[in-house]
Amino acid sequence: MIFLFSTGLALLKGCIALCSTGVQDEKRNLLGIALTSGSFFRHLYSTLGRKALGMLAKGAVLNRTHEWSKKRSVLFSSRYLASLCSVTHSKFAWTSGPSSDRLLRTSQLAYRPIGAAPYSKEVKMRMATFDELPIPKFNYRECYANENRKFNAILFSGVAILGSSLLFFYYTDCFDIDAMLAPKSYRYRKVYRDPSESGGLFSKAWFQKSNQTEKVPVTTAVLSSGAPVDQMEESFTEKTAVHPKPVSWNLPEHVPYLLIGAGTASAAAAKAIQENDPDAKILIVGDDRYYPYKRPPLSKVLLWSSDDQLKSQLRFTTAGGKVATIFHRPETGYCRTVDLEQKTGIAVAFGRRILKLDVDAHEAILDDNSRIKYNKCLIATGAKPRIMPQIRNMEDDAQKYFTVFRDVADFLRLAEVSRHAKCITVVGGGLLGTELACALQAHCASNETKVVHVFPQAGCLSRLLPSYLSDWSVEHMRKLGIDVRPNTTVANAEEYSIEETSITRLVLSLDNGDKVKTDHVVMAIGVEPNVEIAKDSGLPLDETNGGIICDVELSCAPDVYAAGDCCSYYDFKQGHKRVEHHSHAERSGALAGNNMSGARKAYSYLRQFRSGLGPSLTFVSVGEVDSALPTVGYFKGYKGGREGISVPGGPNQLFKPGSPADLSKGVVFYLRDQHIVGVLLWNLPQSVPTARSLLTSEKRLNEPNEAVKLFELKNKVDSTELSGVSISHLRNFH
Repeated sequence: MIFLFSTGLALLKGCIALCSTGVQDEKRNLLGIALTSGSFFRHLYSTLGRKALGMLAKGAVLNRTHEWSKKRSVLFSSRYLASLCSVTHSKFAWTSGPSSDRLLRTSQLAYRPIGAAPYSKEVKMRMATFDELPIPKFNYRECYANENRKFNAILFSGVAILGSSLLFFYYTDCFDIDAMLAPKSYRYRKVYRDPSESGGLFSKAWFQKSNQTEKVPVTTAVLSSGAPVDQMEESFTEKTAVHPKPVSWNLPEHVPYLLIGAGTASAAAAKAIQENDPDAKILIVGDDRYYPYKRPPLSKVLLWSSDDQLKSQLRFTTAGGKVATIFHRPETGYCRTVDLEQKTGIAVAFGRRILKLDVDAHEAILDDNSRIKYNKCLIATGAKPRIMPQIRNMEDDAQKYFTVFRDVADFLRLAEVSRHAKCITVVGGGLLGTELACALQAHCASNETKVVHVFPQAGCLSRLLPSYLSDWSVEHMRKLGIDVRPNTTVANAEEYSIEETSITRLVLSLDNGDKVKTDHVVMAIGVEPNVEIAKDSGLPLDETNGGIICDVELSCAPDVYAAGDCCSYYDFKQGHKRVEHHSHAERSGALAGNNMSGARKAYSYLRQFRSGLGPSLTFVSVGEVDSALPTVGYFKGYKGGREGISVPGGPNQLFKPGSPADLSKGVVFYLRDQHIVGVLLWNLPQSVPTARSLLTSEKRLNEPNEAVKLFELKNKVDSTELSGVSISHLRNFH
């Protein structure tokens, strides 16, 4: 105990001496360490026996250390005095050069050779004088600043090198982690490679660029497992033409997660499941022949493009100038269906349909009467387009003139037809029909193809826009060169041959007596939920809104969920609702995937979609946008008077702008019970966050005159004008 106490005391005294040393002289730090070591060995020497340790250490080295520790008080006094001068003096600092060397020289320590007698005569030591102390050199602040600059440079350089190294290792993925560890330990890796294809610890990146089309067996996918893949990026876009995949026949007998439908909802659900359960085995079954993709770019972007090569690759250029793909993830993010029983990942069964579910037995019956057992199932079959009754009785040869724009095959067909057609007719005045008419007009402007737009309503987008804005949109489309035929429907369609040629065309007879000769007809008259599976399986259906009835967690039966266009979910304010938007498919699919993998979350959705009437006019809808609701519109260039306003209870007066530019930019508020429930941003896409915060904030502004001040309408409308109703204030009550 005495030995341990004395040893600790010696170490403590040495540390105190070391801390009292000035930071500018590194050799004095070494002197403090020597003193500490000397005290330690001195007590060890006196406790265990001087002679034994002397023999063990060859005598001379230990004796020298003993002499240092014996005279430590003299050395400590000199060193402390020098340190005190350098630290407390405000104008001088001591150089880091010969200070400790001079202290050692003035102490006159005798270094004995190893072979000398261990306990010879002691060497006398004397106190160092002030004349032998280090000479001041440089200003203290200047030396301190120089040392700080050196330290900061070394620190920042080290951090930069470390950060760049970590980024390099992360983005290049040069360490083959999955070959050594289970995927679950590296769950956020973009894509896992097949260990059989691994090239060792420092193998190349998993994406190898090639100009040749990769040949893939049956259900495609070269990789055995896939992890969550974020948004589509240019790095994994296909550089070759995309072709439909062959039908998948080799399906597993049991899967933990079965997703019916190969659309956006299933893709979002698969991603959510894999984030929660990296070892999940997921099977997506759909009648499409392509991997899950996003449909909106087909009509909003791809049909506008003039780059045929990008079209064949199903790629497009974003607003930021990047090239993106319509697919949710690359092919390397999927595995083969035949490998799903042994390996984890996501597999897609192409060209297959599930007819019904045996909910009690947890089985799905396919189109060939085979069965697949599941633990959790998602129904995301989407919606199917409506067909005009006039063509149902037509012969099969005549139906080649008609296209329902719904999937990739329809897009490729329409893109091919638009190259040589002289006239294309679009039937339907909704979102899709209006988008297609504008896109075809822009795409076919070079080959002088005529575009005819036929719809039964008085104006386009009449279910969304107020009547004055719907009428203005019709005039805008006519200025683009589109032959707009409102208030008309197709009564009959007949095929005829051009004289002295083998070319055949189609004649559409309208209900107003007009006839339209056209080469092709695009039907965009709406969709209806695809609920045959639910109907045959005995699941509850919504007779009012259509779709499969679900609770707030999107569950429609034990271990069965629904998402997307076919889902009628429960809203706490409005009861059951069904929505047909891409954002709804993404959000509902993701929430269903989370609940399938163990979560218990309620679904809440704020509607939002984007559309446009040409490159110069886009609009975004947020919240409940319905033309049946009272609306209040504010537009940037309107200079009308009170005659353009309709008051509650009065006649429904349509606003007639003085010039087409009057309604080129503005915002429309939709009201229910004097509360703002929806916002339409007309050529104001940058104000989407403002509109969402307006509808979701706890302190909501329900007075349109105050709410409009949040938006960018300050060019010709100041705060005083916005406070009244006679200037730039349009009310349209239905």
